[in-house]
Amino acid sequence: MPPVLPAAPSEAVQRAYASDPALAGMRMDFTDLMRRTAAVTTSGLLARQEASKGNSTA
Repeated sequence: MPPVLPAAPSEAVQRAYASDPALAGMRMDFTDLMRRTAAVTTSGLLARQEASKGNSTA
């Protein structure tokens, strides 16, 4: 069974963010990251599919 990834940072990471403001700037919102990743992947796959339709010899 694959490991379960938490949607929120661990307590240790949260303490690190609180203790060092420079680290807090590197924090990523998991939901936003996944939404953007899915959008970019989908648009790339659609563009690739369209490009392959134009290259068919049928």
